[in-house]
Amino acid sequence: MVSPSPTTKHRQPSSGSRSPSTVSLLGPEARGSLSLSRLDSPVTTLRPSTPTYGAGDRSSTRLDLSRTDLMHGLLDVGETEISSLRSSIEELRSSVRDLQRQAKQEVFDQISGECSGAAAADYAIWGSLEDILLLLGATMDFEAVEDRLTSISVVVVTSALQEYQQRVLWAKQSWARDWPEILFVAGALGANVSLGIESLPCSDDEERGVCCKTILGLKLALKRFPEAQWIVRAVDDTVVFPEQLAAELQVFDARRFVYVGAPSITLLCHMAKFAKQCGELHAGGGGGIVLSRPLAEFLLNLEDLFLKLCRHDDAFLGHLLRYVLDVHVMALPGILQEPRFEQLRWSGPGLPPRCPLPLPPSVYSPMEDWGPLQPFAPTDAARLGLVHADPATWPLLAALPELVEAASKQGLRLLVYADSQGHRIVYPHFRGATTLAVCSYEHAERLLSFQASVATQDS
Repeated sequence: MVSPSPTTKHRQPSSGSRSPSTVSLLGPEARGSLSLSRLDSPVTTLRPSTPTYGAGDRSSTRLDLSRTDLMHGLLDVGETEISSLRSSIEELRSSVRDLQRQAKQEVFDQISGECSGAAAADYAIWGSLEDILLLLGATMDFEAVEDRLTSISVVVVTSALQEYQQRVLWAKQSWARDWPEILFVAGALGANVSLGIESLPCSDDEERGVCCKTILGLKLALKRFPEAQWIVRAVDDTVVFPEQLAAELQVFDARRFVYVGAPSITLLCHMAKFAKQCGELHAGGGGGIVLSRPLAEFLLNLEDLFLKLCRHDDAFLGHLLRYVLDVHVMALPGILQEPRFEQLRWSGPGLPPRCPLPLPPSVYSPMEDWGPLQPFAPTDAARLGLVHADPATWPLLAALPELVEAASKQGLRLLVYADSQGHRIVYPHFRGATTLAVCSYEHAERLLSFQASVATQDS
């Protein structure tokens, strides 16, 4: 839940021209359209026909060669041309499968020299698509990324106080820069035209006022962004990584009722305002709350109830969704409620230093009143979606996605972890571990570090 106090540079995907010698290949589980530039083939572009939910269905602009209507006059080609095209497609698919098998074998051979046979076999099975594509010299087709970004919108809840409006300015200079699908909302006295803060008929207090801004902010976002499949409720000290969050959310079905965040609970059972919500899992407010569009739309039917009964929006929302709909909060590794990071140990420029080996461990924090259920585990920077952090850290945090890309060109990844000065257990609310450290590593080192940590425990 949110603490009592209220609570990258985003890179626009390029829409540049596509090379005529590239072929975009997609499977049903693929995150985006992937171009393999090593195929010397005639121009053929295959695109998925995945529907875009909400107003403005974009799927009609996609070419799906598996549809029968292709042969019923949609394209002016004959049976011979269609048969030839199908043969070409199958040849291309066969070539790509051969290349992927070869790439997997190269990954396996590389890892075999660094760890035991069993571990190498595990790694070959777990080998990520990114590793294979790196070996193939593949590049992302940013059209798919663009579609992902239009499917997500963010409502940032702030207030009229100068301190919090200043955070809006810093957000627009860092992670919210050049990204239109975002709303900043405050209470009735919080409107600021120059900052783009919109006022809602709500008070600016930290209890019912936040509840009011949350439900009315969702209502405004649904109206303002009719194509958005996901609505994110953030606060004014939440950092959002739009592109990465959109990619992570693809593991869920946006057509269903989905509720995503950092699973948290309150133990304040003796306090009347928390008694009904005590022990209920909910998405911690500081780390952001993600709702699928159908779920957000359903909540609008309960607007009056929300405004009447809600005291703390994050805990109340979790209790409401579980009790009424059997909808439980789902976790993503890159949604971070605590620690609320106050500083970064890495300051740039250039890539962060190599990680120590074995890689840093998880950090544990005892719970006294409320907080996240899970320890803080080191996480790949590419998976960060929502991070609760002091504005002083935002410029560097916003630069992480570009550094992730730069590191990948050198065969490296970036790891973020809580710098606890060697302590595995810290104070409640992760006091003593509020510094976020960043280092670079090779993917194989994660498995090797896990093996080393388990071996140490067994000895």
